[in-house]
Amino acid sequence: MTKASGKKGEEVFEQLRQMIVDGKYKPGDKLPSENELCKIFNVSRISIRESIKQLKSLGLLETHQGAGTFVRKFNEEQFISSFMPIFIKKLTKKDILHILEVRKIEIMIAGMAAERSTQEGVDELWRIYYAMEKEQDNPEMHYRTDLAFHMQICKMVNNPYLSQICRVLFEALEQAMMTIVTIMGPQKALHYHRKLIDTISKHYVHEAEFTMAEHLKTTIDAVESLPETDSVFDQDQ
Repeated sequence: MTKASGKKGEEVFEQLRQMIVDGKYKPGDKLPSENELCKIFNVSRISIRESIKQLKSLGLLETHQGAGTFVRKFNEEQFISSFMPIFIKKLTKKDILHILEVRKIEIMIAGMAAERSTQEGVDELWRIYYAMEKEQDNPEMHYRTDLAFHMQICKMVNNPYLSQICRVLFEALEQAMMTIVTIMGPQKALHYHRKLIDTISKHYVHEAEFTMAEHLKTTIDAVESLPETDSVFDQDQ
């Protein structure tokens, strides 16, 4: 493959990927034939095949022999299975810190939510916030409202793929997130959640990202300060 065809393939890959993310091609939809795609993007078959190959490797496309290439449906079971080791063992301090690294995706999500926020979405954040404030002495309900708050921010991005990934991720990491909420307590969460509502409602993209990053860093610092033998790591999973 020449450098030129490689560059064209990358361009087609990016355009097709964005079309899938934006919902132009939805899960279950069949892509146009190779010939049609060549005409649409004005590139060679090599470029089309290379871009499709990359999208298949990401799990976004699948080919059915004799039927064509289709946008792949989101497979929750397959995604959850990658987290199974977390379900079947007690969480160590190192596990919690690794999980907090995964949650750094929420920094990007907060910025996108600020950029795309609506009054309806912000009103829902406030509703969850007040419920969280009311239930701060109830650890179980505090966790549930904390989870709902972060899911609402994800929903405000208005990207169905991202919303599904966040939901499955949070559900898969439920025990770990409950432990994290226990470590932090309600006051820290309420403080940062109020700041997040403020920045998101005003469409302050960078400030929302910074607030989420600070929220996660505070949590990481709190976990790092605990000894491995702390009773919080001995909770039943």
